[in-house]
Amino acid sequence: MVDYGVGSSRKAIAAKTENYYFVGPDNGIFTLAFEIEKPIEIRELNNKEFYYGDSQTFHGRDIFSPAAAYIHLGKFEQLGDQLYNYGTLPYIKPKRSGNNIRGEIAYIDKFGNIETNIPYDWIKDFEKVTIVKNRKRIEIPIANYYSEVEKGQLLLHNDSTGYVEIAANQYRANDILKFNTGDLLELIL
Repeated sequence: MVDYGVGSSRKAIAAKTENYYFVGPDNGIFTLAFEIEKPIEIRELNNKEFYYGDSQTFHGRDIFSPAAAYIHLGKFEQLGDQLYNYGTLPYIKPKRSGNNIRGEIAYIDKFGNIETNIPYDWIKDFEKVTIVKNRKRIEIPIANYYSEVEKGQLLLHNDSTGYVEIAANQYRANDILKFNTGDLLELIL
């Protein structure tokens, strides 16, 4: 677990949803997960009886890991006080209206592929899509494989998590488009 907020004022939480349990810092990390899996109950991990030691540096080891173990043992309700609010991060929720789609750039990977928060299902039945960037319109084909387009050409495809990825065959898509994480993305079908 990467927890950059150790020592900050954020709380440690555990959340129960219909299908899963989530354990971690209350810093907004669960924002998108809770969009899909609505929390049924959230607990602040403030019952120190379930801590492993009293470290202020390794919450992953000393708070979150033991909490996961106790959840497995059926002790979710004993982990701490019930919470009714949790931290969220701002983001642009994808929207589709007719032939227009708006979403955001979720992140840019180390290969220069541009990951979006737009579900691939929204574009899968089309051959190409137009991206609007700085008032320019860029037509990009939808492809299953990088090799379906010429070297250096942009393509849209289904990433490994079911969202639209903008990529380029043997090239860095973001070197062409120059997006930043969090940028608004507009598509025209």
